[in-house]
Amino acid sequence: MRYVYFIVFLLSFLQVHAQDISGKWVGNYTYNFFSSMPDKLVIEINIHSDSLVSGTSHLYHGRGKYEHYTISGVYRKADSTIYFKEDSTIGVQLGFGAENVLGNYNMKLKVTDTMMYFNGKWKENNNGLGLMNCKVWLVKPLPRKQQNNIDPIAVKDEKLNRAVSVQKLIEVDEAEKDSIKIMLVDNGQVDGDVVTLYLNDSVLLSNQRITGKSLVQYISIGKDMPLCKLLMVAENEGEIPPCTAHLTVITKKKTYQLDLFSNAGTNGAIQFFLKE
Repeated sequence: MRYVYFIVFLLSFLQVHAQDISGKWVGNYTYNFFSSMPDKLVIEINIHSDSLVSGTSHLYHGRGKYEHYTISGVYRKADSTIYFKEDSTIGVQLGFGAENVLGNYNMKLKVTDTMMYFNGKWKENNNGLGLMNCKVWLVKPLPRKQQNNIDPIAVKDEKLNRAVSVQKLIEVDEAEKDSIKIMLVDNGQVDGDVVTLYLNDSVLLSNQRITGKSLVQYISIGKDMPLCKLLMVAENEGEIPPCTAHLTVITKKKTYQLDLFSNAGTNGAIQFFLKE
């Protein structure tokens, strides 16, 4: 019987270590008397250089209150543990008298037939009294396999493995969530930059040369997808690296002007979230 147990253990070990943990994780914290618990915690994880972590964390408290941060850290495949910290604030709305506190996460991965789980602890970055420290959990469904049994993650564009620099987060309410206009032009001198645009995992524009004439796309955000990432991947950095583009985002209420960049090591991104 010991051999059977060993085989079962080996298969479980290989399953854990074969998973791609990139993507959207949803979870929450356990109750802590010294801090308010959000309605939902969403972590967007990007893995690059095989083990480095970048991305964003999002805490939704209801009634229009939220916290959004960038994260960075490391994933250790050898023991299936992840560590990352909230290292800068993108946007916070907590109301009068409330103050946000940045922290760090230390968790371990477990895998079942259908789900992946991270369980561990959240601690304050400043290593104060630790009164706000608490347990935290995240879940993510395992990706479906294609009919030929090839995991779609294994055949994705290798350029998506680059680090992701989130350069803007745009809040969208119910009145402006539909028909958001995206306009992309070269930022400065037209020098042959070529890009691919993704909305989450879907391609919006593929291998398009950006010039002084706008490339136009329309997107919508719904409750089934309240957090969206618009990713610009440089296919060619042109004559003057890095690949740079000027992005105009037009909703029914506001217009946003921003610049994105991408190179051989980093993809530029903006995120949209639907206010809850």
